[in-house]
Amino acid sequence: MKVPRRRILHVIPTLGEAGAERQLSYLAAALGRRDWEVHVAVRIMGPNAQRLADAGIAVHVIPAISNYDPISIVHLHMVIREVQPALIQTWIMQSDLLGGGVAQLCGIPWILSERSSGEAYGQAGKHRARARLARRARAIVSNSHSGNSYWAGMVGDAVPRYVIPNALPLEEIASAPLLEPADWRPPGRPLIASVGRLMRVPKNTHGFVLGLRAVIPRTDARAIICGEGPARGEIESLIDLFGMQANVRLAGTALKVWSVLKTADVLVAASFYEGNPNAVLEAMASGCPLVVSDIPAHRELLDETTALFVDPTSPTSIGEGVLAVLRDPDAARCRSIKARGRVAELTIEQMASQYEGVYEDVLAGSSREHSRN
Repeated sequence: MKVPRRRILHVIPTLGEAGAERQLSYLAAALGRRDWEVHVAVRIMGPNAQRLADAGIAVHVIPAISNYDPISIVHLHMVIREVQPALIQTWIMQSDLLGGGVAQLCGIPWILSERSSGEAYGQAGKHRARARLARRARAIVSNSHSGNSYWAGMVGDAVPRYVIPNALPLEEIASAPLLEPADWRPPGRPLIASVGRLMRVPKNTHGFVLGLRAVIPRTDARAIICGEGPARGEIESLIDLFGMQANVRLAGTALKVWSVLKTADVLVAASFYEGNPNAVLEAMASGCPLVVSDIPAHRELLDETTALFVDPTSPTSIGEGVLAVLRDPDAARCRSIKARGRVAELTIEQMASQYEGVYEDVLAGSSREHSRN
């Protein structure tokens, strides 16, 4: 007799370009290859929907005019009634509030995914509401020890906590071609890359651009900034103000990030805080030398043998870090080789196995509670 596949519903605001969306698409596809029937509830579709479609994952669009539209509650409840999941997992704060709340109403075990760290949250009402609701979760899975530490302070031992780092499609990264066309990197000119949303906090795109002021006149380097975000207009103004239009390009999301990282001489990640940063992990897998901000999230992944650390509050420090990489490419190459070795086991299948362990723990606990009742 065939055992029915277990059902899980993932709830996330969008399927856009950001890291959480990519990680969900990796995990959902891997679970779909295992003993799981995977469903995803989302408000806005995006590029990562294609990976889900290719894997045969059911996607349910929740009509709403904003992340906190009350009508979302009704529509998500309808999806849950249709799917009848054994578990609900939420990604990003808006979905933690929506999905966690509806999961409680429906009596379905809920797992919260933490994608950042404590610095991302303050005393706003939505942050306090999320922390209170999280005490009702059956598990909290953080992608970094920084995120786990935040929840240790919020819920203590009342909720089981796990750390599962982000995964990488290592074979896809290895097969990615170098960046084309050639004019992105004219012969003999170094290429500097930045990958992430264009924003002051946490990504510090402004600090990166200001740091380039000391680099470009000395090296005639090209810089590519991959990503979109609310600070695009300000970044364009900075580039114009310092006369760097010919050397710095805002590529948006038009370029394949892995090709950029495999071509670039250095990736600069100057964030003020992070969880488990996808761009840094992808640079490590691509063999791209790294200049990173000296923050706990980066120290969790790297040390002085694998990256150069800089002060994110100082554009001068950022620029000096880039110059150090460009002046000593042999040392940079040695660091990048060591960094690549550190991500060799961060496979998608390994991540899926770890999540399955969490799901089994949660379902076993729910079975014990049902038996007592």
